[in-house]
Amino acid sequence: AFAAPAEGQSRKLNGPLAPLTDAGGAARVFNFSFSPGGQRVVYRGDHDLSGTIGLYSAPRDGSAPAVLLSAGAVTDFKISPAGACVAYRSSPGLYLVPIAGSLAPLQIASSQNIPYEFTADGTHLVYSSGGLSVVPVTGGAPVSLGEQAYKCALSPDGTLVVFWVRRIEDGGLGDIITDELWRVPLDGSAAPVRCNVIGAGQFEGEIREFQISADGQRVVYSSETDSTDPDLYSVRL
Repeated sequence: AFAAPAEGQSRKLNGPLAPLTDAGGAARVFNFSFSPGGQRVVYRGDHDLSGTIGLYSAPRDGSAPAVLLSAGAVTDFKISPAGACVAYRSSPGLYLVPIAGSLAPLQIASSQNIPYEFTADGTHLVYSSGGLSVVPVTGGAPVSLGEQAYKCALSPDGTLVVFWVRRIEDGGLGDIITDELWRVPLDGSAAPVRCNVIGAGQFEGEIREFQISADGQRVVYSSETDSTDPDLYSVRL
C-alpha cells in the first residue's frame, strides 16, 4: 500500500514484507480501506510469510510506522462510521479494536462466521452469534434483539435493524429452505415484527437479497415463493 505525500514521492505505508518465494506464496498486502475521515489506512497483510493474515493501521501519509491491530488470522474487517474503531472477524471470533491500536482487541463473540454491522453513528455494533444482539463499541453487556440472523442491516437513521432468518429442514430428497425477514428497534424496546408476509398464511419463500430504502421507510426484497423465478416485494417499515 502506498500514499503520495505533497512533494509527489510515493511513500510505503506497510512494514517490511518477507521476500517473494513464488507466485502463489509470498508475504503481501491483501486489501485496504481508508477511515471515514481519510486520515488512516487499515489493511490486511502477511508481513512475515507466516501464512497468518494480520490487521494493520497506518497514517495515510506514512508519517509513522504501521501499527499491528491483530496478529490473528483476520478474514475481513469494517471501520466504524466515526473512524474510531475497527470490527473484524478472526479465528476464533468477532473483535473490536481502536483504529490506532491504543488498546488490546475486545472479543465480542466466539463465533467467526457471523454477520455484523456498525450503527450509523459508530457507537454500537450489531451482530448475530447465537442470536441477534447489539453492544456498545466501548464494551458492556449486549442487548438481545432476536434470534440468530443470516444477514442484517440497519435503517439509515439507525433506529431499526432488519434481519434475515434462514431455516433449513431435511426434506428427504433435499433441504427445504424457509427464509424470514424481520424488523426490530435497535434499543430492543419492542419485539421483532415479521416483514415478508405476502398474503394470508403465505410466509414461505427463499429470499435472495434485501435492501432498505434511503429514507428508511421501506424494505425491498427478492423472494422465490414457489418454483418460479424470484419476485420483487416491497413492505413498509
